[in-house]
Amino acid sequence: MKKIIIVFLFLFNLQSWTKADNISDFQIEGISVNDSALNFLTETFIKSEINTNGWYKDNKYFEITYPLENSIYEDISLTFKPNDKKYIIHQISGGIFYPNNIKNCFKKNN
Repeated sequence: MKKIIIVFLFLFNLQSWTKADNISDFQIEGISVNDSALNFLTETFIKSEINTNGWYKDNKYFEITYPLENSIYEDISLTFKPNDKKYIIHQISGGIFYPNNIKNCFKKNN
C-alpha cells in the first residue's frame, strides 16, 4: 500500500513540470492561439478559403490553410468558429512536407 501511495504522490508532483504559463506563449511565425487572424490575413482571403477548406464534422469549427515563403514551415493551418467576425484563432499548426523522403523528415524532427 505504501508503494502505491508513493507512486501516486510522485505522479502528481510531475504534473506541475508540464504546465505552460499561457497558451499565447506558443507561436508559429508570430501567430498564436487567441489572436485575431485579421492581424495577419485579410477578411476577403479568409472568407474565400472558408468554402474551399476543411470543416470539422460537427460544423463547430473550420480550418484554412495557406502557404508560406521564407519560413521553416511550408504552410500554416488556422482553425476558427464559423460565426466569429473577429476570426479568433482556436488552433494553429505548421506543416513541413517530405514526400518520399522519410529519412530527412526524421532528421528534421530530431
